Amino acid sequence: MNAPCRPRRRPPRSFARPLLLPAALGLAIFLLVTAAAAQDDTGRKKGLRPREGSPASPELNVTDDGLPRDIGQIMEVSEAELQSGNRTMRYLRRIANATYDWLLHLRISVVESDPQAIRYDRENCELLFELIGSSNPSRILRDDLAEIRGNLDVAGEMTSCVLGLQLDLEKYDLLYPLADFKPMVAALLKAQREGKTQQVKLGLQMMEEAMALPNIDGPITRSRTAFDHAMQLLDAGDRDGARKEIKKAANLISLLNVGAYVTESQWHLAKANEALQQRLFGMALASLKKVDARLDDAQDRAWPEYATAVAGVREDLDRILTMASDAKLKYTLEAARLREVAQRIDRELRIPY
Repeated sequence: MNAPCRPRRRPPRSFARPLLLPAALGLAIFLLVTAAAAQDDTGRKKGLRPREGSPASPELNVTDDGLPRDIGQIMEVSEAELQSGNRTMRYLRRIANATYDWLLHLRISVVESDPQAIRYDRENCELLFELIGSSNPSRILRDDLAEIRGNLDVAGEMTSCVLGLQLDLEKYDLLYPLADFKPMVAALLKAQREGKTQQVKLGLQMMEEAMALPNIDGPITRSRTAFDHAMQLLDAGDRDGARKEIKKAANLISLLNVGAYVTESQWHLAKANEALQQRLFGMALASLKKVDARLDDAQDRAWPEYATAVAGVREDLDRILTMASDAKLKYTLEAARLREVAQRIDRELRIPY
């Protein structure tokens, strides 16, 4: 008698198998579309800097005004967004990074001996140098002083110029924790009302010296000088010399990152002092932590000798942070202690001019 046949077992059906083919087709289509999107109608990959006479992708590379996208976005920053010293320092770092990149673009164009690319990159570098110079708080305040100096004999005009200076000082005075410009401006107006022109001129000179920001002015001035020298060499046909000077200009403008972080730390230190004067210890502690964070950023980007100097200042600051964090000791923290740190930053953390 034959045994009944047992049904043949089948492996369980996978629900994923019917999806494999559509998924593979979808991936293939996606890769093809992506590859097509990465090229324009000439076959050139998008995302490269536009050249004069080349059909670069306008939606990715240039603004409606024809500027490179990165420069256009920098110039779109409104004045309202730069109403404080710390925001201006961030803005300067952004311009410095763009300037560094375009200087390297220019250096490559010089090596490649591409006249159109050289002209295009050169124009963009000059535009960025003008932008970074006009955004420097030190230059803005000194321009205010120059306007006052030019209107000494016109009482009404001078008063209007002084008002412009006071408005700019409201934005930038915390970048100068060791200076107090309000009594200086008041003395200036008093001397002007009394007709003491020589005293006004002396006051303007003293204010101009006090408004220097060495860690901002130095990198900008030195980099611009190297760039101008490079362009002179380039116009004279010395491409090798120009290439070296362009590299030098790029290295010098990169120092502005370090300088802006250190200067921003001074701004937060002044904010901590303001909070301490009002016995707002929590706000003072928060500002001191930002001082340490900005110095940490500077130390991370600095050359060895400068990084060591920053570390020394941070050790001093760490002792103040410990005191400010203590529930009992924070009441003993005095403004004079913060001023000592500000003096040390000003004395020991100056970027060589």
